[in-house]
Amino acid sequence: MIAIQETLKQLRVDAGLSQVELGKAVGVSRDTIARVESGAQKVTIDFLYLVAEALGTAVTTILQLADERRKNPIHKPENHFEYLCRDHLGHNLTASIREKFESWYVNLEKECQAHPDIHLLDLPIDEYHNRYLQVAKKAAEVSGKKSGKPSDAKRIVGEEGRRVANELRKHWNLGASPISDPVNLIRSLGLFITGMDLGSDGLLGLSGRHGQEGVFAILVNTNASFPTERQRFSIFHELAHIVAHDGEFQENPKHAGRGRGKDFLEIFADAFAGAIQVPQAELNRVLDILKRKQIKGEQLLYTLKRYFRVSYQTMLIRLKDIGYLNDKSFGPWYGRLHRQYGNSEPEPLSEPLMFGVV
Repeated sequence: MIAIQETLKQLRVDAGLSQVELGKAVGVSRDTIARVESGAQKVTIDFLYLVAEALGTAVTTILQLADERRKNPIHKPENHFEYLCRDHLGHNLTASIREKFESWYVNLEKECQAHPDIHLLDLPIDEYHNRYLQVAKKAAEVSGKKSGKPSDAKRIVGEEGRRVANELRKHWNLGASPISDPVNLIRSLGLFITGMDLGSDGLLGLSGRHGQEGVFAILVNTNASFPTERQRFSIFHELAHIVAHDGEFQENPKHAGRGRGKDFLEIFADAFAGAIQVPQAELNRVLDILKRKQIKGEQLLYTLKRYFRVSYQTMLIRLKDIGYLNDKSFGPWYGRLHRQYGNSEPEPLSEPLMFGVV
């Protein structure tokens, strides 16, 4: 049966259809297609006829291809892991940390397989990845023009990150209020998440995927040098990679986990993380209240960062995003706070994130 499910997935991909598009053609939800392809739902003969018609093939052809796959299976090793990779700056995850992470990962995956009612990120991530690729291509074209500016390319990618964040807040019914518990939110989406002390060299988090069915997980650096606000940001930064950068995961972890400011993947993820934590409508509402109370300057900033539970960097950037700060006012303010606090936080959150035991 697994051979049929793998064959259906390959035929869909070869036809250039997303799970959503095939679901519409067949008359079922994207979730049904995902569950069939992952093995969580059985394939009936009626379903095969519907899929065959949608893909422009015959049931006998599907069965023949499945039989060939059954006789010549393509197996990846049990420890097959993929990471969101970079073409530069390899990370310094030690073998022992990676082994611990992957062991935790596999155990959770087994638990998930024992409970097929768990839905893993019910989103058309292949569509989001295609959208990202189109935006990144446009941004690259802009930056490649003589008249283009690097800031124009960053703006294009950042706008898409914020757009996707707004879409998902609505899709997940998050409302306008700040997200109180990001760890439980991630788990409610069916993703795996844990925290480990990865040292203080700057690696805040890591996105991983295991197995042929692509079970995703997020690893957050809980080193004491990174305050809770930055850990919260890292969770949503990695979530952005999973949602929109599915095609960027690779088996070789050598270059995973390190991005640069001009990396479109990172620009998108940073913009997504800021917008999903600090929705614009709620930010404007709170700003109006603080304005009426004549709260200004750093007192305003600290009030906002406490309310949204974000870092001062994230709060300043969001204020710039909505036009409350311009380039002239943003730079000196950011520079002054960075010189004073660095990667620590003024008036930091006192409650740590609760990941549980790894």
